[in-house]
Amino acid sequence: MIYITIKEALKMNPVYWVGERFYLTDLRLVPLTELWSDPNRRAEIIRKYEKWFKDSDVRRFLWATTPLTTAGILEMISEKFLDPASKYYMIRLPAYLDTVGHIGARNIDYENHQADFGGVIGEKNLWGWGVMNDALNEFKAELWPDIRILRTRVHQNNHNAKTILLKNGFTAVQSEGNYV
Repeated sequence: MIYITIKEALKMNPVYWVGERFYLTDLRLVPLTELWSDPNRRAEIIRKYEKWFKDSDVRRFLWATTPLTTAGILEMISEKFLDPASKYYMIRLPAYLDTVGHIGARNIDYENHQADFGGVIGEKNLWGWGVMNDALNEFKAELWPDIRILRTRVHQNNHNAKTILLKNGFTAVQSEGNYV
């Protein structure tokens, strides 16, 4: 958790205050391919994914096939995230001084303007702060007009994710097991 004084918060740009919470909105989407080319950053990314994917609170909303091992994470990144038909970004909050999640699309079909979307905020202390909502807005702006239809699946118990998706124009069209 980050604790800052009101004086420090007023120096940050942009920051807004609601009730007793600061909301840090200065997020950046950094292409995974850009970070992956640096061995130090690559190690940082792998450590982040290991931390997030092994956390039971985060993992309960991920696919059952999400890897837990370093080898599995490397395979996932190389086969899915670095594929030419994918665009994945790490979500960085400069005020938080760290990577807090990822967002991306795979199976991009430019001819039909559609793709499969996915994202995760791995830092639980930032859940409910609007980080994914802001990241999704930036991501959609990055893809538009090439991609106009994003498909995704969300765990039926992930109410925050469903709310974010509905606020951003997604529509639930079918359920499959524990996913909508």
